[in-house]
Amino acid sequence: MEYDISSTRLPYRGWEIRSHLTSVSIDGTVAAGAVLFVGDDCKCHIMSCRQFANGCDAIRAIEQRAARWIDVRERSSEASPVEHAPFFDELLRSVSFWVLIDARLVNASIRRETLHDCYRPTADNDDPLDTYKLHASEIDAAVHRRVAEGSVEPVVLRQFDLHEADGKGVGHTARLSVISDNETVALANMTNAIARQDGSVSNLKIVNRHQDFMETLIDVDVRDVAHLSKVIAGLRGAGGIKAVERATH
Repeated sequence: MEYDISSTRLPYRGWEIRSHLTSVSIDGTVAAGAVLFVGDDCKCHIMSCRQFANGCDAIRAIEQRAARWIDVRERSSEASPVEHAPFFDELLRSVSFWVLIDARLVNASIRRETLHDCYRPTADNDDPLDTYKLHASEIDAAVHRRVAEGSVEPVVLRQFDLHEADGKGVGHTARLSVISDNETVALANMTNAIARQDGSVSNLKIVNRHQDFMETLIDVDVRDVAHLSKVIAGLRGAGGIKAVERATH
């Protein structure tokens, strides 16, 4: 497949991976996302928080991650534990793993930086896979909480999720009003920008839509005012975002 356009459609094992570029940063690097379909039914959204030097690399990486996710879903529920062993994804800089919830394996991931900051902030050259294995029970418990709250796979864990168990993550929900271009990638740009600042979206709703722009209300879970300021700054720097303010409604 040639990677010279901003979106692709890749048939894979009876699914269709619809990939697209989601954001361009100030330094020119790009990120990508994918929507997975079976027929006309949308089954999953996958986003990458990692920025790549060009669109070719970003699309290829998200297609590979989507293909791995489909592989897991297509495997028999009788698969051996070895087949679902956690591994470190070099392209996405994340540990990918599976958690058994209600007799179903749920795919989840956690970034190298999150593992380092939460568990080994003073270490040098720490191995993210080893860190995951040492704290697997706590990390898996965070996935259980996210799924119970309505998250769908792949579940991407952030620092806020991991600190909930010890009380450090008990924070606040802030409602933001975001004015953006009325484009299909706008919502992906917003959620991607929030994820890069370690924020968590609890609710999102488009309240006004016009030909050239739209207004979206986003409820974001943050630790404190300083964390909220970082999330707002990240949103204001995202592609296609015109304005970000605290919502009054």
